[in-house]
Order: sequence, then structure tokens, then C-alpha cells
Amino acid sequence: MEVSKIELKILIKEFLSASNRVLRAGYEIYSTELSKFIRFLDTHELISEYIKSCGEPEYDVVQEVDEVTHSYGRSIFSLGSTDEKEVANIYAVVKYMADNNVNGRSYVFYGYSTSKQFQEKVNAFGNEFIRVLITHIENYLTRISIQMGLDDKTTVNVNIENSTLTNTQVNVASKGSAITTNQAACDMEQLQKLISELLNSISDLNEEDRETVNDCIETISTINDEKPKKGIIKMALSTLKGIAGTTEFIAAATAIVQFVGQYL
Repeated sequence: MEVSKIELKILIKEFLSASNRVLRAGYEIYSTELSKFIRFLDTHELISEYIKSCGEPEYDVVQEVDEVTHSYGRSIFSLGSTDEKEVANIYAVVKYMADNNVNGRSYVFYGYSTSKQFQEKVNAFGNEFIRVLITHIENYLTRISIQMGLDDKTTVNVNIENSTLTNTQVNVASKGSAITTNQAACDMEQLQKLISELLNSISDLNEEDRETVNDCIETISTINDEKPKKGIIKMALSTLKGIAGTTEFIAAATAIVQFVGQYL
């Protein structure tokens, strides 16, 4: 399949939004949000083909869900013996839960938190289980974006065969630009100041744009992680810069883009 950089930027933005939405989902609507997340993964070919390339789950998903549910908090889901199996296992479990309308009060979540609050249990499930799948997909999309370079006209032909997560075959259709890196640590105190100024300027944005800004900020704030996903951060900066808003918002967004850009 051929993918242009613009198409990849849009996909990454949408994936960030879908991921953050399911991780923040309220327990009352959890089954609905799981279904939306799975539908997103299934309807975007670049992601769905990647998941398929990771193979079948290591265990009988129906049995696994039943055992975890009826352990009443004593058991949690096995992640997997390899990175590929983590993708296959987690996707299969979450799809089964979505297809069977497992709600936020289910015993399936009890092993992930000792809290008596349903919301805390589903939050922990998302952070400890679903986030692993999200991270693998992020890494995959980032590798493609890096290999595409910085030319918006570049397209890549993605040929996924027996994916190993670190060795997915990506054939670049035209020569990409060289990528340079700056290893200096970002001044997080200054970044937080700029983020605060940005958040103070979003009240006039519509709800969708405010949510997008929060998604971008969450991504940008990972700049000092041990292995920051610079391709994803660049996409977040680009998305932030493209949001139309007041003069105050545009100035605040530009300040963050310029500040963070020097560390990428």
C-alpha cells in the first residue's frame, strides 16, 4: 500500500486522538469506547495489516477472558512472550470485549486495581494493558514517518511480511531527507510555562479542537522520555500549528512549536 506523508500525518493525529479517548473513557460508556477504538484500528489499513502481520494470539481468548473474569481480581491478562504476541494477544482480547459489550463494572477489570472505584479499575486496565498495544502501534508509525523523511511529496510502499516490530519492511519510493538529532534535554520548566500559556488561550476553541490540543500536549510532554518518539512529537507539533484560533492561541502555539523544535 502507498502512503503519502500528509496521509500519515493525518493517521497519526487520528490515532493519538483515538488512543487518548479510550484511555480516558468513563466506566459508564466503556464498552462503547472500546468498540470505537477497535473500529478505528480495523478501518485503517496501515494499522490493521500491521496487526494481522503479528499473527494469532497465544491463547484461547474466550477462555482467557472467562478465567480472568471469574478470578474476581486474582488474575490479569497475559501480555505475551514477544512484542508481536503482545500485539496479537491484546488486540484479540480487546476486540472480544468490545464485540461482547463488556461494561466498566465487569470483574474483568478487578485485578488491575485494588480501588473500589470502577473508574480506577478501568483506568488501570487501560494503562497496564491497552497502552502496550498503543505503544507498539506508535513505534510502528514512527518508524515509517522517519524513513519517509521530511518531503511532503514522498510516498512509501509498505510491504508487511512476518513483522518483527523492529524489522518491518518499508520501501521508500523516493529519496528522503537526512534526519539530524539534538540530544540536549528539553527545559521542562520552560515547556510547562509555555503549555500553561497555551491552555489559557483555548477557551474560544470548539470542543474537538480543545481535545486535539490536549492530545498534542500529552504527546509533546514526552520529549524527555528515555527514548522519545520524535516522529510522533513532530506530528503533534504540526497538528498544533494547524489549529485555527485567536491571535493569542496562535502565538502560544507557535512559541511551543519553536521551543520544542530545537530539541528534535
